[in-house]
Amino acid sequence: MKNLSQNKIDDFFSILKEGKIKSVFQPIVSLKNGEILGYEALSRITSQKTNLSIEELFNISDQLGCLWQLEKVCRRKAVKSAEYKPTGKKLFLNVDCNVIQDSEFVKGFTKDFLHKHNLKTKDVVFEITERHDFENTDLFKKVMKHYQRQGFEISIDDLGSKYSGLNRINCMNPQYIKIDIELVHNIQNSKSQRSLVSMLVKHCNEMNYTLIAEGIETQEELECLHKLGVPYGQGFYLGKPDTNFQEIDENIKKEILNLNKEIKDKKKKCNLGTISKMGWVLYPGCNALRAYNMFLKDEKLTQIAVVDSKNHFYGLIHRELFLNNYKTNTYKTKKDVVSDWIEDDTLILDEKDSFKKAVSLTMMRPDEKCYEPFAVLKDGRYYGIVTIRDLVIAMSGKNVEDK
Repeated sequence: MKNLSQNKIDDFFSILKEGKIKSVFQPIVSLKNGEILGYEALSRITSQKTNLSIEELFNISDQLGCLWQLEKVCRRKAVKSAEYKPTGKKLFLNVDCNVIQDSEFVKGFTKDFLHKHNLKTKDVVFEITERHDFENTDLFKKVMKHYQRQGFEISIDDLGSKYSGLNRINCMNPQYIKIDIELVHNIQNSKSQRSLVSMLVKHCNEMNYTLIAEGIETQEELECLHKLGVPYGQGFYLGKPDTNFQEIDENIKKEILNLNKEIKDKKKKCNLGTISKMGWVLYPGCNALRAYNMFLKDEKLTQIAVVDSKNHFYGLIHRELFLNNYKTNTYKTKKDVVSDWIEDDTLILDEKDSFKKAVSLTMMRPDEKCYEPFAVLKDGRYYGIVTIRDLVIAMSGKNVEDK
């Protein structure tokens, strides 16, 4: 057994026999509203007679073939303490995938123990991890199926660490995925890390996985992860592990809420409603001569919106087409009201639609139509007109000049 002295072995069995382990709980926080999703149970050694860390303790248990014995003690401590956790919050429990291969592993142990402490399987998320470099995906699947059949949710732990890779989630269907601290640490200074996390955000959104960033230790990391769209976070900056189920600090919660307000305000500024203009409007039954005179009076007037008394939008009358045909068509076809002159294929968008969506839809129109102004509605009623010029100016970050 590599680097395993008799003293370490003795310390291990002493800790195991005396149960010198306690559970501490670290909050997992929503980066959208600052609410707590749940708590990860972490084990700590309470014995004063040893220098072993909890990581060393698990390594020793693995070498001695006692992994399940140690996990059972840790799990008992966590579940017993979790009896007092806030209602509705998840309890995240770590489980090494090797534990199921332990000859002493007892199926159904956790479910029965939860019941004794008034907890349900829906309250628990198992974080599946592994402490060794191997590619036994069959074992991972076996562990996941074992717990999912009992009604537990599953999290893939430490994604992005030394051993864990994307193949872990390609062959499984977890509810949660945790980004390892290696990808989170100083992410604001690494384009590569930001690119990888951005890819994970997109993948999890498409697959309906809940993404959690571990190891958030600074304000800069929080702001960067929030900007990338990571929905949940965990780390010392958000809350340290504690024997009690601590609430999130109010200052941190305010910071998260302010970050979301900034994003909402920024998105709002990029909505079409912010640059649309009411312009000139006429009722459908108005005499077409009125539109003709309006165009003659104002050389800069390029279109007139046709709406009824309840602001229902009918279409646009375009200057050039109208003036070129008005007199001739009026005499020949009796087009004497403005509703006869509207363009019924006007592009219509909502005031909440983004600039990007507007550009995409206008560029999909026929060549002769793609540079025409489009109408903007709010709650299904006419709100204004946006010209392509105004849209380009707005996207460049400049102020749209009033006409």
